[in-house]
Amino acid sequence: MDGIYIGSVVAWGSRRIPVNWKVCDGSLLSISDYPALYSLIGTAFGGDGVKNFALPNFAGRSPYGAQMGSSGDSSVTPGKWGGQTGVAVTAANMPAHSHAITVTPATGTYMVSSSNGTSASPTNNKLGAQGSAANAYYNNTAQGDTTIAFTQVPLSAQIDAAPGLPGYTLTTQPPFLAVNYIICVEGLYPNPQ
Repeated sequence: MDGIYIGSVVAWGSRRIPVNWKVCDGSLLSISDYPALYSLIGTAFGGDGVKNFALPNFAGRSPYGAQMGSSGDSSVTPGKWGGQTGVAVTAANMPAHSHAITVTPATGTYMVSSSNGTSASPTNNKLGAQGSAANAYYNNTAQGDTTIAFTQVPLSAQIDAAPGLPGYTLTTQPPFLAVNYIICVEGLYPNPQ
């Protein structure tokens, strides 16, 4: 790959990296070993700027066009990274919505006692004729049983969605095809415009 400018980054489909190229994996390089590349990218991608500098790191990332003096967002400069692979679902990022429910009426019978309630437990007891919440059930099943018929009233309602799903992260990663990104570390030095 002759005639390539130092600092050029290309997508590379092979695991074999050509001579004078390095994988864009965030590795630190010595400034003294790669002075030309350092003079072009500096510490935009990391490093201490004294002994070393970092290559761009495309591991698990996609490239994004920098806005260098164009009419776009000038805060997006080479070396800036952003985005995320997922986002927590919260009330702040979930649109307001609702779910309709319908309950179908049912009919049946229920056994009640003609005696007043003496127990708070419905287990093995019948609803008493009278009683407080603490004594709504009657526990003598042999006395005064009465069968009453009931019909449920049809119900339609709307339930507003809960504000987010605690602990749930929505994946924001689009479909992808993994390739290496490589950077030219030895080659032609670009002349400024």
